[in-house]
Amino acid sequence: MMTLRPVLFRILTASMLSASVLLPGCGSKEDPTDLSPSLQTSSTIDATTQKLLDTLPKIMEGLEDIKTKIDALELRAADDDLPVPSTPTKPSTGTPTKPTTGTTTPKPTTGTTTPAKPATTTPPKLTAKERGAQELKKLLDKVKSAPFIQASVEKIEKNLKTGKVTTNKLSMYTKQPNTVKIEVSFSSSGASGAKVLYNSGVGSKIKIRPGGNLSFVTTELDKKDERVVSNNGYPLDDTDFFGVVRRMSSGYDAELIGATTLNGKKIQILKLTTSGTNTMDSRVTHEHIGYDPQTYGIVLWEMYNEAGSKEPYFRLTLPTLEFPASIEESRFKV
Repeated sequence: MMTLRPVLFRILTASMLSASVLLPGCGSKEDPTDLSPSLQTSSTIDATTQKLLDTLPKIMEGLEDIKTKIDALELRAADDDLPVPSTPTKPSTGTPTKPTTGTTTPKPTTGTTTPAKPATTTPPKLTAKERGAQELKKLLDKVKSAPFIQASVEKIEKNLKTGKVTTNKLSMYTKQPNTVKIEVSFSSSGASGAKVLYNSGVGSKIKIRPGGNLSFVTTELDKKDERVVSNNGYPLDDTDFFGVVRRMSSGYDAELIGATTLNGKKIQILKLTTSGTNTMDSRVTHEHIGYDPQTYGIVLWEMYNEAGSKEPYFRLTLPTLEFPASIEESRFKV
């Protein structure tokens, strides 16, 4: 396009000059190539020349305008040929855009990538004897850990030789490690009102204050004295809380056999047996221990002398049972 402008300009200029030369011949019937008439008439030449001269400025002005338009066309064409420069990208001044977690960083689904929790296996169900052994241990531990025990006791006992039945109602207080105080409120054998103090499993003597007319007298008796042993000859420290713990801590099997109601409360029943001779009495075939499953306090004790018998010959119940933090010291005097 840079070589087009001079050529076009020269063509246009030549065309205009040719027109100026041929112009005098235009509009006449004479041959324009024949110059003799114009040379012969001077007045005609002068008028025509003057007209041409008057027209030349307009012609030149038109040529200049054409030249300007040609230049503009060349520049426009040249601009179209040049590559369009790319606008430089300005650096971003804002906070960089965080990648979206949904497209660039997919989150693992909990159902597929999270390790599955190990399946919880149900522990095997305990047998009645296994459960019984656990429950018996809790009962004995309850007595061992109690600093003080306070209970009301009702006892019925049949003599296995004579069939004689005795009943007693009493209050019992214990203090660790082995102190026992008994206050007899009723005894069918005539011991009502008596108070007894001794150390369970330790020593051979007890202190006793009889009831009635002899209540001012305090004496000591042997633990096996017939006046203080039970209807079947059991000493006191074999039938108190500490005596039960000592005897049942080893050599006995416990089986959870069911539940019953005692004094309006539901209690669990353990059946105790031994593979050898019962250390309480060789005639005993089995025993029942009833307890409160909430507190693990012993509230029932029965002994049977015949297998399958429904009637115990020895029955001790506890209408009330407490495990106080303390008991006044005066309670442990006779």
